[in-house]
Amino acid sequence: MHSFFFVYGVSHAQQKSVSRNELYPYEGTYEFENGYRITLGIFDELNQSLVYLNLNTLKLGALIPVAANKFRDMNDSTKIFSFKFKNNKIDRLEIGYNTVKSTGKKVAPHQVKQVSFQSGTNLIKGDLYLPAGEGKHPVVIFAHGSGPSTRGVGFFTTFFLQLGIGVLTFDKQGAGESTWRLGNRKF
Repeated sequence: MHSFFFVYGVSHAQQKSVSRNELYPYEGTYEFENGYRITLGIFDELNQSLVYLNLNTLKLGALIPVAANKFRDMNDSTKIFSFKFKNNKIDRLEIGYNTVKSTGKKVAPHQVKQVSFQSGTNLIKGDLYLPAGEGKHPVVIFAHGSGPSTRGVGFFTTFFLQLGIGVLTFDKQGAGESTWRLGNRKF
């Protein structure tokens, strides 16, 4: 069994701020020639960045926005990720590396809904990701650890989605958009 730990440090000056709502359309799994797949998701521990996992090599990376629909790999500025649209939806991902370009089609589409629920006196907010299509889907639940991090768990979301498994991820009490009340005091 292989395990890996993913940590990157990025100064706030290095990264253009992009909101979660602006990043949602880029999330997903993209299939390239010969079955090569990359899955991307929002990772809150990295200042709400897009992170990717190459499903064939298990290489990880983070993307920094450089222009509209264009990002660069944080660790290799020569690797450019350009997203292409069809019918007002992202349909393809072109990765340019030096002089070589490769285009992948977005596969395993999904839907995301913002959800909320009560936990005692607290309102917990999160995202429910479901594979596209009708029917019931199994769901895995992610709860982030201590500190100020919030619901974005990166490529883990899209990894499960491409397997037909939904994901519920939420901001813990007092983090992100969730409240934390102790008696009559709100934190």
